[in-house]
Amino acid sequence: RYRIRNHGDTITLQANSAERVLAVLDVLQSKLFRRGVSLKALDLGDKEPKPSGKIYKLVCPLKEGLTREVAKKVPRPS
Repeated sequence: RYRIRNHGDTITLQANSAERVLAVLDVLQSKLFRRGVSLKALDLGDKEPKPSGKIYKLVCPLKEGLTREVAKKVPRPS
């Protein structure tokens, strides 16, 4: 059984093994790609599922917009 919960700006993937969490992550990324959502919108960090009792969890925060540092690097149109 897989649980994909959307908690506002994060997506939590849960399964009973780390391999299954990574498989669900692969499916999620392919679905996002098909819908035209950039994969850079997911902030995966180390991308390793963490055990929580008998369940493995992977929290994927979603990025919205640009940070101040990135916005300064973007060239302005002349």
